[in-house]
Amino acid sequence: MQKRIKITAALLFLQIIIGVFPLLAHSKDKHKSANNSQVGITKTIRSQRTMAQQAPQHDRRYRLRPLDAMLEHVHNKIVHIPIGLGLAAFQLTLISFWRKEAQVGIRWLVLVAALSSVAAAATGLSQASVFLEEESKGWVVELHRNLGIATGALLWVWTVFSFRRSLQRFALAVAILVLCSMMAAGYFGGVLAHG
Repeated sequence: MQKRIKITAALLFLQIIIGVFPLLAHSKDKHKSANNSQVGITKTIRSQRTMAQQAPQHDRRYRLRPLDAMLEHVHNKIVHIPIGLGLAAFQLTLISFWRKEAQVGIRWLVLVAALSSVAAAATGLSQASVFLEEESKGWVVELHRNLGIATGALLWVWTVFSFRRSLQRFALAVAILVLCSMMAAGYFGGVLAHG
């Protein structure tokens, strides 16, 4: 029993680290701390007021175009489905140490995550050309693409291991690989989106 608790605690810690790691991909220049940018905030507010006074009244309001918003940056929206389902399946994997009935939930979560990873890969590949035009980020795009494809493939392997009784004992090892691959792909995706 103590061994299970230690393993569960270690895996939970790994999941927390993996969940926080992609946040490091955000550029510090774009997210300045409040202490260092108090003067900058005041200047920004003044310049925004000046611009608002100079701008015509009809330009002030943001116009939401729902269809355009849904179809723009589709990969950035779809990619969160396999990530969320994969993380939920990993959490159920930890719970399954105590409750074997969680295996059914794991199987279906991983299957839907694997299916949605196909859509995430397709939309990501279609958006890659925009980033490949900028030569400085080309290598990041390629690395993110390869890690994303590896994550999708590992989700399919995890699905097979979850459904086959003879392979279920190795499913935890595959789940950890999926988590690590997801972390790396998410980090470089964050660099592309925000860095």
